[in-house]
Amino acid sequence: MKLYLCLVLAAFLSSFSIARASALSADELPPNALIEHSAELIESGKPIEAIAALESAADQGMLSPSLSYNRGIAYSRRAKTASAEPNDWGQAAAAFEESAQLDEDPANAEYAAQLVREEITRSNSNRDGLRSKALALHEVILLQFSPAWMAALALIASVTLGLALLSWTLLTQVRRRSVALAAMVLSGTVFFLATALFGLRQFVFDKTQPAVVIAPYSKNLDSNAQRHPSDGEFAQGELLWIREFRGNLVRVTAGPEPIWLRRSNLRPLGSARESSRDP
Repeated sequence: MKLYLCLVLAAFLSSFSIARASALSADELPPNALIEHSAELIESGKPIEAIAALESAADQGMLSPSLSYNRGIAYSRRAKTASAEPNDWGQAAAAFEESAQLDEDPANAEYAAQLVREEITRSNSNRDGLRSKALALHEVILLQFSPAWMAALALIASVTLGLALLSWTLLTQVRRRSVALAAMVLSGTVFFLATALFGLRQFVFDKTQPAVVIAPYSKNLDSNAQRHPSDGEFAQGELLWIREFRGNLVRVTAGPEPIWLRRSNLRPLGSARESSRDP
């Protein structure tokens, strides 16, 4: 009889612990538990609940590649349901972009962001006049030249420069010395460009904040919130760089002229400097 009572009590305590754990709100869950909880909600077909939990965590300042990635999946899943909202694909693109910027291995998040943009392109294929602004020089630098790529290029150029200098010093034939001199000039130029681009990237990175257009479309405005003379607009899911916040407007760089957008049309991305990474 005592053994039976002990088993009943143990079962009751176990059930109580499970119920209490499941009743915890997203704000009370640690990051690892929240990642697993949101993944379970997504897999069980509850993207709305997953979005609520992940957005609540974002509001509390939680920032990690996995949380952002799960948020992107949740928005993508909801975008394909009857409960879809106009900004869902844009929110998904923003979440995947944020995950890519926070993660040391961003390949999966970058691929997911690319798929989302392809879906946005398909959904916008019947719209007339939708066009993306050409990237400004600093945007090309930030998007196309990663620090690791620049460091590798500078390292290769410096090694080549050293070998060319050594060859030029040791060789005696004029033709071979000329080849070594040409290699020195070329590798020195590449080294200079790589280090200059790295410095420019760091400077721009400190002066701007990345953001993604989450609205179905975002019309270009001037500083008075009137239609910009260019009469253009940015596509949902497009990555931009914010230079200035002013009330409900933000100034982005898109070519030589300043472009203003409504702040509610963008979602600024979390910075790797604010993240402690996944625990």
